[in-house]
Amino acid sequence: GKGHGIKNHAANGVKIAGPILERMQVAPELREQILTIIRDHLGMARFWQHYDVEDPQSIRVFAQKVGDEETLRLLYVLTFCDARSTAASLWNSYKDMLHTRLFQHTMVHLGDREGAALRKRERQAMTSRDIIKKKLSDIPGDEIEAHFNLLPEHYFIHSRADEVALHLRMINQLLRRIFETESINSLIPVVEWQDDLNLSLTIVRVVTWDRPGLFYKLAGAFSVAGINILSSRAISRTDNIVIDTFYVNEPGGGVVQNLQSREVFQKSLEESLLHDKDLLADIETQAKKYARPSYLRGNELLRAPIPPGVEVYQEPALSRTIIAVQTNDRIGLLYKLGRAIFEHGFDITFARISTEHGVAIDTFHLEEAKESSSSQGVDLAALEKTLQKIVGATTRPDLEATPHKGSKV
Repeated sequence: GKGHGIKNHAANGVKIAGPILERMQVAPELREQILTIIRDHLGMARFWQHYDVEDPQSIRVFAQKVGDEETLRLLYVLTFCDARSTAASLWNSYKDMLHTRLFQHTMVHLGDREGAALRKRERQAMTSRDIIKKKLSDIPGDEIEAHFNLLPEHYFIHSRADEVALHLRMINQLLRRIFETESINSLIPVVEWQDDLNLSLTIVRVVTWDRPGLFYKLAGAFSVAGINILSSRAISRTDNIVIDTFYVNEPGGGVVQNLQSREVFQKSLEESLLHDKDLLADIETQAKKYARPSYLRGNELLRAPIPPGVEVYQEPALSRTIIAVQTNDRIGLLYKLGRAIFEHGFDITFARISTEHGVAIDTFHLEEAKESSSSQGVDLAALEKTLQKIVGATTRPDLEATPHKGSKV
């Protein structure tokens, strides 16, 4: 299909494949299956690039799109082969993890419902209060009870017992710091770094009190430290303690080995959260430090810049607002986008950050902020216009009209 151009190549591929399958006398039922996966061969990768594969709602929506287990199996294999045959650099262990988890969770949803329910109960049993209490005998029982009562069910379904235990230790450290320290230092977030050599990245967990603009301040601290964000998800307890998880790597890829970068991140985060420091000047200094002429970057860049674009819309199936951004990447982009989103009255609950060959393809899932400095409310049209300016895109004509709220832009 690409012989007719990249755009609509899936649909063109279907037109080309139909007569070929008929001439080869492929059975009609197989013919329809083949045409389906040609038509939808981009769908699986696009889904895990833009949605949280650990979110039960997202899995339910994807399962509805796929329809049956056999189509899911075929898409799983075809997506991998398509990426690998296009270019070896298009696939890595992180993408493979996202791809496989989406396949596994969707297969469970489409498959044996009784077996899925049993596995769900077994998973919950592995993170039961009693098991966690044995692992954390030095932490008060009421703190463990509170953790189980203050978080939604899906957290315990998709979290391993050791991960729940780590979160509890971090929360315990945060609470002790508050009780034992009277100064502003009691509000310093608890940060845990964990290298994952299999995925060739570092997992950074941050436990702190939820507060306005938390995501963009975290993103800014990573930018000042020269650390790339691959993905982020947040979960909040009903007592306002938030657990943020970031998947990050070095600018050239791999786990974050530079200890100075970790120290800079911690220092910048504290200055931003405790003293409300604007990190933009530090980010711009970092950008100049790493700036290089394009002719020295080799294959890191595309041959031509891509046209920047922003789409802000509401996804009824998931009951949330979603932002999709595509633009040439630069240090500080995520900080500026995150700050603008906050200033327009939203909090970011999930972000998938993808940067390849100098192109940023980012997705943000939003919810209306509890507190915001915005006086504009949740006007999606106004938000999109602001983000268009940040990425340097041309504002769409329909956004010049009177903004409308609560509908797809």
